[in-house]
Amino acid sequence: RRIAADAISEGGFPPIMLQPVDFAALYRARAESAAATKS
Repeated sequence: RRIAADAISEGGFPPIMLQPVDFAALYRARAESAAATKS
């Protein structure tokens, strides 16, 4: 996020607001979905 924000602001573009990504929650959701599919 930081690298993208710095590149955008230094390039003269208006800032964009990136939401934080919770990779642990995404992993749990995918694991639960895979477990439900196998059952």
